[in-house]
Amino acid sequence: MSSSSVHRSVSALVPLLSAAFLMVLVEVLSLVLAPFMDASGYYAFGAEGRYNPVSTLLYIVLILGFTLVLLLAIRYGKGWVIQATILVALASTLYYVFSAVLGAYTSWYAPISLGASLMLTLVLCVHSEWYVVDIYGVLIGAGAAAIFGVSLSVLPVVLLLIALAIYDAIAVYHTRHMLTLAEGVLPMHLPVMLVVPAKRGFSLRRMESVGAKGANGGREAYFLGLGDAVMPAMLVVSAAVFSPAPPVLGWANLPSVLAVVGSLLGFAILMLVARSGKPQAGLPFLNSGALVGYVLGCAIAGVAVL
Repeated sequence: MSSSSVHRSVSALVPLLSAAFLMVLVEVLSLVLAPFMDASGYYAFGAEGRYNPVSTLLYIVLILGFTLVLLLAIRYGKGWVIQATILVALASTLYYVFSAVLGAYTSWYAPISLGASLMLTLVLCVHSEWYVVDIYGVLIGAGAAAIFGVSLSVLPVVLLLIALAIYDAIAVYHTRHMLTLAEGVLPMHLPVMLVVPAKRGFSLRRMESVGAKGANGGREAYFLGLGDAVMPAMLVVSAAVFSPAPPVLGWANLPSVLAVVGSLLGFAILMLVARSGKPQAGLPFLNSGALVGYVLGCAIAGVAVL
């Protein structure tokens, strides 16, 4: 193999490894944030809903309702509705992240958290380049995964991951409304997708569509839906919080750690499938990998899966 071929192979591998790193970073950071969320009592469905499988249904209803609002806004050209809705949701999540952490150290956590979340959101609006979107997205993704991970025990999370994997496959391959949503949101440069440049000099602000090609052909960037990182991370957190398996790495137990490994294997398979250049549903691969890793971890640790 010539040196130029090796260089091309390495160049093609770097963005894929970067995308995998971002996904794992969301999972690890969610584990770091989870104890703060738990101590602050930030439960999405209240303390009584943590073991209730019905909470899974409520989560799905929220996702479907949110998706419907965004699709209607895209259909009727109401871009400001999409931007306002998403920015409020993102800034609110960021506030919870900051307040949970700062609340453990200072009584001034509320105004500091509010100021920090508004400042970062302003930076996002003013300079929405890919690295700003990724930093914001990782914080939001980890915060959301931590909140829902401590809010739902393993059974509701497992049901949720299975249901959303099926929904994602339908939304991408059949109704294709997830692709419509991605194309509609991309020009707004909002952190609903993690962005990994495939070439030097890439600018998200100049990119027109998810499938856009560079001047010399070839992919400009890889996109990983933020939900694709959040859903496996929810299982990682829930396993660490609710599984009786003993800790093996920090406060993370074997089911939690192997869920991370499983999601990485699922990501590798996803990238092999995505080589065709066609958009792929991420959750069937990522959720399946995380679930297999979790079950294997439970078997090795000698604890019940559910």
